Amino acid sequence: MNMQHVSIDGSAEQPAFSLTNVHQSFGATKALDGFCLQGQQGRVIGLVGRNGAGKSTAIRSLVGLSQPSSGQVQVFGQSPWHMEPPLRQRVGYMVKVAFPSWVPARAI
Repeated sequence: MNMQHVSIDGSAEQPAFSLTNVHQSFGATKALDGFCLQGQQGRVIGLVGRNGAGKSTAIRSLVGLSQPSSGQVQVFGQSPWHMEPPLRQRVGYMVKVAFPSWVPARAI
């Protein structure tokens, strides 16, 4: 499936990323259950939700670190698990890390 977004001026843009009907479970826990999201290049999107809502699972799928049990994930029109190196270099992911209290914020 090649999803497209039509902007206000009528031009068609391919999303920078899309998750379509994505399902991912960990045992009996459904982290993603038919999750759909797409984002345009140059836009900022925030994922907000309670702990265990699937935010990290969705991001890990987008960067190719976790493969969902079903659904489609695309980044720049390609699967994150088979992405060409020039496109892979455009994708980043920083995990939330807790620093010890003795590390000053300006040192980070």
